[in-house]
Amino acid sequence: MKLISRGDRTLIDAYLTPILRRYVNQVASHLPNVKLMFMKSDGGLTNAGKFQGQDSILSGLAGGIVGAVQTSKRAGFDLIITFDMGGTSTDVAHFKAEYERQLDSEIAGARMRVPVLAINTIAAGGGSILYFDGSSYRVGPEYAGSNPGPASYRRGGPLTVTDPNVMLGKIQLAYFPAVFGSEGNLPLDKEIVIHKFTQLAEDITSVKGNNRTPEQVASDFIGIAVENMANAIKKISLQRGYEVSQYVLCCFGAAGGQVACLIADALGMKNIFLHPFAGVLSALLMEWG
Repeated sequence: MKLISRGDRTLIDAYLTPILRRYVNQVASHLPNVKLMFMKSDGGLTNAGKFQGQDSILSGLAGGIVGAVQTSKRAGFDLIITFDMGGTSTDVAHFKAEYERQLDSEIAGARMRVPVLAINTIAAGGGSILYFDGSSYRVGPEYAGSNPGPASYRRGGPLTVTDPNVMLGKIQLAYFPAVFGSEGNLPLDKEIVIHKFTQLAEDITSVKGNNRTPEQVASDFIGIAVENMANAIKKISLQRGYEVSQYVLCCFGAAGGQVACLIADALGMKNIFLHPFAGVLSALLMEWG
């Protein structure tokens, strides 16, 4: 017997809603006499008492898109590509006068027939692991997570997309808080990053015979990550007939600003918008008033 998509949705909702209901009730109990509303996967808001599991599947990403669009519009932009680069993935969306939604989707292998914002996701975030497979450079899809995290986090992690930016000075250690290491009181570790890229450059040279400096290898990996992200944007814009050079690139999430200029150059985009609170736009989940 083949389950229809509504059956899949019902099963997922029945699993998630009791868990979500306990969380919502806990939040509401600490906010008496407050109108509490939660973001849904389609970008709309719903009363806390009506918020269900099926509404929450992509609500975090939807909140980021709504936040990016609304802040961009306030800055005078109407044609918007949202670019949310976090630790595990990069999520992009297209906005021209209205939010784009889709009804049927597959999320983590499960079919869902519920309205969600149209989002294109690729496995390239700040924690995506970098490696050389013997013939090619690879970026992800495996990721280091927050623990151990990138090599520069001082927890024995592998090289990730974050580390080339440390290597090349795009991430300046002096402006990062000293919250790394086992005790959470040390700055980012550039020395281990240099060491690992030096080893990687030697491995690549021994296999391919072309001498690449550690800095060049780091730059090469950033180039691959940027190309993957640019292709994700092309899929929602150029391949659908939109002239992406007329759009603003609204970068948010924890890592969007690290590659914003490179992404814009790759796509011929002339405007980049970075809101002062860009790092938390993707965390817009609920609203109260």
